[in-house]
Amino acid sequence: MIKLFRPRTLQCYILREFIVAFLLATAACTLLMLLFVLFITAGDYEQYGITSSQIALLFPYLLPKPLTYAIPLAAMIAATVVFGRLSAENEILAAQ
Repeated sequence: MIKLFRPRTLQCYILREFIVAFLLATAACTLLMLLFVLFITAGDYEQYGITSSQIALLFPYLLPKPLTYAIPLAAMIAATVVFGRLSAENEILAAQ
């Protein structure tokens, strides 16, 4: 009976670690990408007299573009961090 719960506990542990790292990496990557998108958009609309603060109000409409670049990058960073930490603490060997 106890053997049934071991893989599930290990999977939940790794998934929880991955989700925390993924959310932090997504927030950081999205903010960085959004900054670039805001500056590019501000440059495009500068000739029409639109200020940067007005373009910052377009944040919800500009968010999908940075997310398309940020989510794969965040997943790669999170996987590297989680499995690197598991390997450094020899938890992968303990699971085997």
